[in-house]
Amino acid sequence: MSRHRPGAKPRPRLTLEQVVTAAVALLDDEGLDSLTTRGLAKRLGVQSPALYWYVRDKGELLDLVADAICAPALDWVGAAAGGLGWREQMAIGLRGYRAVLRAHRDAPRLLAERPPTGPVRRRLADAAVGLVLQAGFPELDAALISLFLGDYVISIVSEEMRIEAQAAQVAQGAEIPWQDAEEYPNIARIAPYLAAADPEALFETGLEVLLDGIEQRLERLRATAQ
Repeated sequence: MSRHRPGAKPRPRLTLEQVVTAAVALLDDEGLDSLTTRGLAKRLGVQSPALYWYVRDKGELLDLVADAICAPALDWVGAAAGGLGWREQMAIGLRGYRAVLRAHRDAPRLLAERPPTGPVRRRLADAAVGLVLQAGFPELDAALISLFLGDYVISIVSEEMRIEAQAAQVAQGAEIPWQDAEEYPNIARIAPYLAAADPEALFETGLEVLLDGIEQRLERLRATAQ
């Protein structure tokens, strides 16, 4: 539908794809707080009002960016369906989701703040719900578990980034505040492992615990139903 307004200036020679691509680049370069219509207009070399030919407001812009950065995760929807069980498909999907979040600055925060309104994120959500239903969970459990799956990836990637930032600070000589063995004896015992924590190992350990828990819950539901 045309958004032309009487007396408006001629439409800029941009495409929606160009606008979204520039917005993703701005997110990667400067972070979520800098992803504004004013900042994007400056990057594109146009006046801010020109962007409203393509997006209604900043919220719509953020939703388009969220969909754009999640688009590669759609690959797992088809790839994971090759005769694998629900657990294997779920692991592939969550790893794919993690990959797209790690590929863009502030992506966990963006996806945590914006609901999945775009077609890409809705398709991903629908696929996740489908896997939980395929496993044999009733609708209520499927709703809650599918929400939790997405939250796990968003939160764990945020933690991975925090760990990486802390490791960089420690490498530059910064001290870890909870190294005092007298005050924090339990943490002191595992401090060397915390300092050397590998983001990949963190994700995979959490993924295994998560999937084990889902599988055990499913077994209890089946036992109760008998």
